[in-house]
Amino acid sequence: MFMEAFMYQFHPQHQRVKEILISGEVGEVKIMKVSLSFYLENLNENIRMRPELGGGSLYDVGCYCIHSIRNILNTEPNRIFASQQKDVEGQVDMSVVCFMELDNGMTAVFDAAMDRAQIDYYEIIGTKGSIRVPKAFIPQMYNGEAQIIVNTTDGSYREEKVLGHQYILEVEYFSQCVLDGEISRAMMEDTIENMKVMEACFKSIEKETFIDI
Repeated sequence: MFMEAFMYQFHPQHQRVKEILISGEVGEVKIMKVSLSFYLENLNENIRMRPELGGGSLYDVGCYCIHSIRNILNTEPNRIFASQQKDVEGQVDMSVVCFMELDNGMTAVFDAAMDRAQIDYYEIIGTKGSIRVPKAFIPQMYNGEAQIIVNTTDGSYREEKVLGHQYILEVEYFSQCVLDGEISRAMMEDTIENMKVMEACFKSIEKETFIDI
């Protein structure tokens, strides 16, 4: 058994976001925007700067951006365009920006970086409102407390707080799979699907064009 350790997905805030989307409160979803970044210091001593070991921002934090789009919207990208900025020695990508056309007509944009201030949020905009999640990936920095902000075109506004310790929930989930002797095949296949998108991003960067997936 194996499971990719996307710990963020086990925080209950994301299930709540899905419930709001299903309710139709923000209307038909049009676009999702995701940002995940941090400032990497001591570059010469960090494994993230070694291309032979999978360094770079896309592998380190971009994978979360891609997964969250696929996970929250329950969709796959059809076509993507990505660009990058490399470090001064041209070894690894310090930041990546990507535009996605999704298979249900929606679009998504993400930026992932390790050369700027720490940001981790996503926003979903629909025809009747928006959902903003400002502590999307590392709510452990706030003792597990996350926040969901909902704005609608009729003038309503609210903030919901959701508590959860995602690393504990992740370990408990996988431990139960071990005890039960099986793990969801869909979750294992999800890893492969996420890698397909990442590889398309690298290909788009190399070819400087849109890539079909």
